[in-house]
Amino acid sequence: MVSFFSGIVDGCDRVHPGGYPGPLREVLGLRVAEFWPLAEGRSVALAGRYAGRADLWAEEIVPQGARVVASFVDGELAGRPAVTRHDHGRGTAWYVGTRPEPALLRALLDDVRAAAGVAPVLPGLPAGVQAAVREGAGGRYLFLLNHGSRAVQVALPEPWRDALAPRAAAVTRVALAARGVAVLTGPAGAGGGGGAGAGGAG
Repeated sequence: MVSFFSGIVDGCDRVHPGGYPGPLREVLGLRVAEFWPLAEGRSVALAGRYAGRADLWAEEIVPQGARVVASFVDGELAGRPAVTRHDHGRGTAWYVGTRPEPALLRALLDDVRAAAGVAPVLPGLPAGVQAAVREGAGGRYLFLLNHGSRAVQVALPEPWRDALAPRAAAVTRVALAARGVAVLTGPAGAGGGGGAGAGGAG
């Protein structure tokens, strides 16, 4: 997926000639005819498969093979594409010519991820929580990061152990403080890294 104001310059900050988004035009199946930055505090409505509001930026997109999946409803670009999808080679390229509100962007990213056959590390995470898994000779580790300002509970599909307190019992639920982090190892019963879990009720 490619977002707005992309393909403008190369790695040496030299502007690509021939229009935007530069070398990505063929892959994305479109060209950007004009930039329409939005005034501070202003937003525009989107309709189509992804309906909601967007702010900060807008672009006049001219499809050249791409399919339109969402369009601007109001403003100078009313009726023009806002989000496109283009089959190219063995893959699919998406373009987002504005900044969708968080819930709308989440829905779009979930669809892009699902279409690519990519599953989340942990489905159903609370808003603002990030999960990442790392594996190596020392075992398998799950990192949980709460980027939010509120404490949350994270449910685990199987027991894990706190990597920083290996003697603690394996748990299936982790309490994360605001901006909190947990490092887990396991899952419990799996070979290699021992079990996993972290500071929460088991």
